[in-house]
Amino acid sequence: MRQILNEEIQSIKGIQRTETIISLEQSIDKHIIL
Repeated sequence: MRQILNEEIQSIKGIQRTETIISLEQSIDKHIIL
């Protein structure tokens, strides 16, 4: 059980990281356009 929970938590953290990177890239693109 613990191993499964740890894997789920790690995958969620990875998703959050990719989302923050994408949002940062989008904000940078907007600044470049302006």
